[in-house]
Amino acid sequence: MTLMMNQIKKINDVIPKGTEIMTKLQDGSVFSLEVPKDVVPNFNVEGSMIVTQWVITIELTEEHLKKLSSSPIELIRTEIANEEYNMAKAKAGGVKSIMNFASCLISN
Repeated sequence: MTLMMNQIKKINDVIPKGTEIMTKLQDGSVFSLEVPKDVVPNFNVEGSMIVTQWVITIELTEEHLKKLSSSPIELIRTEIANEEYNMAKAKAGGVKSIMNFASCLISN
Protein backbone atom coordinates (compact mmCIF):
# COMPACT_ATOMS: atom_id res chain seq x y z
CA MET A 1 0.00 0.00 0.00
CA THR A 2 1.27 3.45 -0.84
CA LEU A 3 0.27 6.45 1.26
CA MET A 4 0.83 10.00 0.06
CA MET A 5 0.83 12.48 2.91
CA ASN A 6 0.82 16.21 2.15
CA GLN A 7 1.23 19.36 4.22
CA ILE A 8 0.78 22.89 2.87
CA LYS A 9 4.06 24.26 4.22
CA LYS A 10 7.70 23.34 3.93
CA ILE A 11 8.74 20.66 6.41
CA ASN A 12 12.27 19.28 6.17
CA ASP A 13 11.69 16.38 8.57
CA VAL A 14 12.16 12.79 7.51
CA ILE A 15 9.53 10.28 8.64
CA PRO A 16 11.81 7.78 10.38
CA LYS A 17 11.78 4.02 9.99
CA GLY A 18 9.53 2.45 12.64
CA THR A 19 7.06 5.35 12.80
CA GLU A 20 3.60 4.01 13.62
CA ILE A 21 0.69 4.72 11.28
CA MET A 22 -2.70 4.07 12.86
CA THR A 23 -5.56 3.15 10.55
CA LYS A 24 -9.17 3.35 11.74
CA LEU A 25 -11.93 1.70 9.76
CA GLN A 26 -15.59 2.68 9.72
CA ASP A 27 -16.52 -0.49 11.60
CA GLY A 28 -14.51 0.86 14.57
CA SER A 29 -11.54 -1.48 14.23
CA VAL A 30 -8.05 0.00 14.42
CA PHE A 31 -4.75 -1.45 13.28
CA SER A 32 -1.19 -0.23 13.17
CA LEU A 33 1.25 -0.14 10.28
CA GLU A 34 4.97 0.57 10.59
CA VAL A 35 7.05 2.70 8.22
CA PRO A 36 9.65 0.23 6.85
CA LYS A 37 12.39 2.77 6.04
CA ASP A 38 13.15 6.48 6.41
CA VAL A 39 10.96 8.58 4.10
CA VAL A 40 12.39 11.90 2.91
CA PRO A 41 10.08 14.75 1.97
CA ASN A 42 9.52 16.03 -1.57
CA PHE A 43 8.61 19.66 -2.19
CA ASN A 44 6.29 21.13 -4.83
CA VAL A 45 5.35 24.72 -5.50
CA GLU A 46 1.64 25.16 -6.17
CA GLY A 47 0.79 28.76 -6.88
CA SER A 48 2.15 30.74 -3.94
CA MET A 49 2.34 27.71 -1.62
CA ILE A 50 5.00 25.12 -0.90
CA VAL A 51 3.58 21.62 -0.45
CA THR A 52 5.59 18.94 1.34
CA GLN A 53 4.83 15.35 0.35
CA TRP A 54 5.97 12.04 1.78
CA VAL A 55 5.34 8.85 -0.19
CA ILE A 56 5.28 5.81 2.10
CA THR A 57 5.13 2.26 0.75
CA ILE A 58 4.12 -0.42 3.26
CA GLU A 59 3.68 -4.15 2.73
CA LEU A 60 0.35 -5.38 4.06
CA THR A 61 -0.21 -8.70 5.78
CA GLU A 62 -3.12 -10.97 4.92
CA GLU A 63 -4.76 -9.85 8.18
CA HIS A 64 -4.51 -6.18 7.09
CA LEU A 65 -5.99 -7.06 3.69
CA LYS A 66 -8.93 -8.86 5.33
CA LYS A 67 -9.66 -5.81 7.47
CA LEU A 68 -9.34 -3.41 4.52
CA SER A 69 -11.67 -5.57 2.43
CA SER A 70 -14.37 -5.57 5.12
CA SER A 71 -14.75 -1.88 5.99
CA PRO A 72 -13.88 1.52 4.49
CA ILE A 73 -11.02 3.56 5.93
CA GLU A 74 -12.22 6.34 8.20
CA LEU A 75 -8.93 7.88 9.32
CA ILE A 76 -5.17 7.46 9.02
CA ARG A 77 -3.08 9.05 11.78
CA THR A 78 0.65 9.41 12.36
CA GLU A 79 3.15 11.94 13.64
CA ILE A 80 5.25 14.12 11.35
CA ALA A 81 7.76 16.65 12.68
CA ASN A 82 6.45 16.17 16.24
CA GLU A 83 2.91 17.07 15.17
CA GLU A 84 -0.09 14.78 14.83
CA TYR A 85 -1.10 14.31 11.21
CA ASN A 86 -4.60 13.11 10.34
CA MET A 87 -5.53 11.98 6.87
CA ALA A 88 -9.32 12.02 6.59
CA LYS A 89 -11.17 9.30 4.73
CA ALA A 90 -10.64 9.05 1.01
CA LYS A 91 -13.31 9.89 -1.52
CA ALA A 92 -16.07 7.29 -1.68
CA GLY A 93 -14.79 5.83 -4.97
CA GLY A 94 -11.25 5.53 -3.63
CA VAL A 95 -12.41 3.75 -0.48
CA LYS A 96 -14.45 1.29 -2.53
CA SER A 97 -11.45 0.67 -4.82
CA ILE A 98 -9.24 -0.14 -1.81
CA MET A 99 -11.86 -2.56 -0.46
CA ASN A 100 -12.23 -4.28 -3.86
CA PHE A 101 -8.47 -4.48 -4.41
CA ALA A 102 -7.91 -6.00 -0.96
CA SER A 103 -10.70 -8.55 -1.62
CA CYS A 104 -9.07 -9.57 -4.91
CA LEU A 105 -5.66 -10.05 -3.28
CA ILE A 106 -7.14 -12.24 -0.56
CA SER A 107 -9.01 -14.48 -3.02
CA ASN A 108 -5.87 -15.14 -5.11
